[in-house]
Amino acid sequence: MAPKTVHLENITYIDAIPYRNFVQIEKLYYSADCSGPISDFKSLMMIGEIQSGAIVAVSDFENATLINVKVERLQTSGVKLKMNEVHAGELTFENNDFNELSLGPINCTADQIDFVNNVVQLAQPYSFSLLATEVFILNNVFHRLKSGA
Repeated sequence: MAPKTVHLENITYIDAIPYRNFVQIEKLYYSADCSGPISDFKSLMMIGEIQSGAIVAVSDFENATLINVKVERLQTSGVKLKMNEVHAGELTFENNDFNELSLGPINCTADQIDFVNNVVQLAQPYSFSLLATEVFILNNVFHRLKSGA
């Protein structure tokens, strides 16, 4: 059985999170006890790059968080999440510093999505592709927004 949580803490630097590093394997059956956060990145000092397809979960999880993290570049489809259909859960990005959000880096289906108190230096077009009941984009600083961001 895959772990319910990936938790990284007190890390000073990660050069890159490569393709398929944190990937949920789509199961052929449903198990009620196999839900929970797939990723919980807190208090990391720096991630150089989250590459395309680095964090992927296609079903049966509830929450994902990225808090107090500096990310140089979040590449296209770097975060692709589809929450549990029974308990849709939430995606939280809070107090982060993004140097660049590439074309379409965050693709998510969830009940609630919070993008709060973040700083984004450059947001490329389609920086957010979100399907949610509630979306909160509050108190962020966007320095440069490309057309369509």
